[in-house]
Amino acid sequence: MRGVQFTVGGHTYGPVHYARVADAFLDRRILVARLDGGGPKSPSAFYSFTETERTDYDTLYVRRGASLTRMITQALVVHECTHAIQDMRGRPMNVIESEVAAYTAQALFLARLGTTWADVSVRARIEDREAPRSPRNPRVDAIIAAADRVGQRLA
Repeated sequence: MRGVQFTVGGHTYGPVHYARVADAFLDRRILVARLDGGGPKSPSAFYSFTETERTDYDTLYVRRGASLTRMITQALVVHECTHAIQDMRGRPMNVIESEVAAYTAQALFLARLGTTWADVSVRARIEDREAPRSPRNPRVDAIIAAADRVGQRLA
C-alpha cells in the first residue's frame, strides 16, 4: 500500500499503518493460519480479532487451497489487514465505516495494479468455472462499483 493514504470516519490508513500490521505478523502478535473446509462461496481469507470455538484471536485465516498469487486473494488480504489496523487501534468503529475502509483499501490496491475489483472478480469466476455461480446481488454490485470508482480516483 505504498504511497496510498485515505481517511474513513476520522480514521486514516496509509503505508505506516500497513507496515505496523506487517511487523505484527513478523513478531507473531498477529498469526496466520490455514482454514480447512468451506465451499466455493467461503471467503479466501478473513481476520479474527476475537476467540471463538472456530477461531483464535488476532489471526488472519487463509482458506486452504486459496492461491495467494491471485490478485483477488491478495486484494482480500489487504481488506483483512485493514481490519487488523482497526483492531490494533483499539478504538470503537461502526461496522459500515469498518467495511467502507476495508473495501476502499481493496479497491485502491487493485487500482494500483491497473485493474478493478469487478475485473478480477469476473476473471476469478472464469478461472473457477467449476464453482457454482452465486446469484447477482445488486447491493453488493453497487458497493463494488463504488469502491472501484473511489480506487480509480485515488490511485
